[in-house]
Amino acid sequence: MPNNMEGRGLTDREIMQLCLELEKGRARSIASVLLETSHSELRKIYQRCMDTVLDNQKQIFDNMRQ
Repeated sequence: MPNNMEGRGLTDREIMQLCLELEKGRARSIASVLLETSHSELRKIYQRCMDTVLDNQKQIFDNMRQ
């Protein structure tokens, strides 16, 4: 559904696409940290962050398909 009155702004789909790209970037960053982290507690924290990012990405993707 467009929200760009008189040709200004972004459509809802464009906003969702930007959110999806941000989550993908976060996932890449967290994955990089996970690959290089040896501290077990820190690794657990980043693993939880990764789970959250992946859940967010799936939710955004599912909303875009509706």
